[in-house]
Amino acid sequence: MVWFFVRFIVNLNMKMKKAITLILALAFLATGASSFAQTTETAKAKAKKEAADAKKMTAAEKAKAKKEAADAKKATADKVNATAAKAKEEKNKARELKAQEKKEAAEKTKAAKEAAKKTEAAVKQKTAPVAVKPMPAPAAKPTPKVTAKPAAPAVKVDDKVVGTDAKGRTIYEGPRGGRYYINKNGNKEYIKKDKS
Repeated sequence: MVWFFVRFIVNLNMKMKKAITLILALAFLATGASSFAQTTETAKAKAKKEAADAKKMTAAEKAKAKKEAADAKKATADKVNATAAKAKEEKNKARELKAQEKKEAAEKTKAAKEAAKKTEAAVKQKTAPVAVKPMPAPAAKPTPKVTAKPAAPAVKVDDKVVGTDAKGRTIYEGPRGGRYYINKNGNKEYIKKDKS
C-alpha cells in the first residue's frame, strides 16, 4: 500500500508532491504523538495504582512482614550460635582426647619402667649368692699332710691385650709385634703366624 502512495507522489508535479509529503508527515506525527500520550497516561495510572496498593497494606500485613524479618534474624543468630557451640564442643573433645592420649602414654611408660625394675630385680635375685646352710661336718678323719708344690711364678705382663682365642685364653701383643698367651705353667706361649 505504501508502494502505491510512493508511485502516486512520483507522478504528481513538484508542488503537489510537497503538499502530499507534508500531509503524510503530519499524519505520521499525529499518530505517534497520540500513541505516546496513551503510553504516558497508562504509566501514570499504573504508578498511582501501585501507590494506592501500597497505602492499602494493612497493619496486619506490616506486622506479619516485621515478624518474618525478626524470625529470619533470630534463625540466623541461632544458626551462628549453634555453629559456635559445635566448634567449641569439638575443640573440647580434641583437648580431652589429647589429654587421654598423654595419660595413656605416661601409664605405658610407667608400666615399662616397673617391668624393667622387676626384670632387673629377678636377674639380681637369680645371680645373688645363695646362702648355703652349713652341713654338719662328718666325723673327723685324719688328713694326710700334703706338701704343696711351689706355685708357678706369676708372669707380670705389661703388654697390650689383643683379644681371646677359641679356648678362652687372653692373647697379648709383645713389644716387637709377636702374639702370645700365658700357659697353665705361667709361661709365655707364642702363636705362630699364618702364611696366608
